[in-house]
Formats: sequence, C-alpha cells, structure tokens
Amino acid sequence: MLRYRKPLKPALSLVRSFKTSVWHRNDSSAAPFNAAAVERAEDEVDVCIVGGGPAGISAAIRLKQIEREKGNEIRVVVLEKGTEIGSHIVSGAVIEPRALDELLPDWTSMSDHPLTQP
Repeated sequence: MLRYRKPLKPALSLVRSFKTSVWHRNDSSAAPFNAAAVERAEDEVDVCIVGGGPAGISAAIRLKQIEREKGNEIRVVVLEKGTEIGSHIVSGAVIEPRALDELLPDWTSMSDHPLTQP
C-alpha cells in the first residue's frame, strides 16, 4: 500500500537569505567598487561554446565542418575554464574512439592527438 507523505519543511539551517551590501573596507576614503569600470576582453564571434569537454569540442568541429561544406567560413570560439581544452575531464579516461572516427576520420594520422595508447 502506498501512502502519500507530506513534504518535509526545510530545516532552518538550509534556508538561506541572499542580500547585497555596499562595499565595505577599512579605509573609508576608498571609492566603492565599480563593476562597469572594469576593463573586459571582447571579441566578435559567430558561435561561442562554453565548455571544452567532448560535447563542446564535437559541436565546434561539426559546426565548422557543416559551414565549410556550404562554402562559408564562421568563427567559432570555445571557452574553457581549465588550463587546456578538456584538461579537467579526460585525464586517465578510457574512451571509445568511434565518435572520433566518425567526426574526424583521419585523426589517428595527426601527430599531435592526445590519445597515445590504442
């Protein structure tokens, strides 16, 4: 027999309140932080993919292939938080290279591919 149970109320320690406050600093003569005044890098791209994991890299490669087949050249940028593309996800991974074979048929003949063991 199944019984419906009322959802539990969150414990007081799980309830959070978020608030914003003005910039506080020991030196009261300092100007408050102004995010709008921070110099930021900017660039014009056709497609921006966030994440350099297998899905992001595959999407970028396939987009470039599709557009090249149409005779177009587009600018695709992949933003990665790691020091190198995919550095934080494929370390020591065992992968099935079938998807790579389909996406890049001659990837094994490239001298700089990261997969060094069959």
